[in-house]
Amino acid sequence: KNCSEETLRRAVRTVAAGQRFIDHDIAQRLALAATSGEQSPLDRLTARELGVALMLGRGVRSVDIAERLHISEKTVHTYKSRIYDKLDVDTESALTLMLLRYGLLTEA
Repeated sequence: KNCSEETLRRAVRTVAAGQRFIDHDIAQRLALAATSGEQSPLDRLTARELGVALMLGRGVRSVDIAERLHISEKTVHTYKSRIYDKLDVDTESALTLMLLRYGLLTEA
């Protein structure tokens, strides 16, 4: 319901080919839940907030996030504010470091 059009197309093609499909962001969330049993501050985020956080952490601009998710740029800024509040960070750099620390991003 909350995925991009491209993700939906990819999912349909994958399933039509007889394979299983799981969205990358959901797979990362499942991997995070399976690690070491320690509570992650990222668990406080909704699935949509986590998706936005991952895009921000990868350096995707708010306007591009809005386009990908078919939401307004103002809504992206609202998500960003909620993410920062829930994770107690105040910059995209701090958010990126947290995502790296918990294994949701890898250094390129």
